[in-house]
Amino acid sequence: MANYKEEIIDGEMTKWMRADQIIINNPYDETPHIIFHEEYKGILPDAAVINLPTENITIIDEAFTDPTTVINLVHPETGASLGTATYEDLQVILHSLYLQLAAARDAE
Repeated sequence: MANYKEEIIDGEMTKWMRADQIIINNPYDETPHIIFHEEYKGILPDAAVINLPTENITIIDEAFTDPTTVINLVHPETGASLGTATYEDLQVILHSLYLQLAAARDAE
């Protein structure tokens, strides 16, 4: 698994940080931005996954000001590099997803 800030604590528990909520604000005629809320998870020796205290966890708030900004794509399970995309690519993918899901909803 490709975990951010993964570490082993006391030789027993694996701890890592993850985004548990992602919000994309797409205001009309303004710069869109994305917000990531983070949490810590832990895996105990018996493989149980637990929530860990999240003191002073930062919230990442990134505006899509430059559509050519490069995103390094990482497979979420293996950590393998999958190439790159740009902020514009992400906006196109999300716009296309919205159109597809809205059309499917309206077809019901």
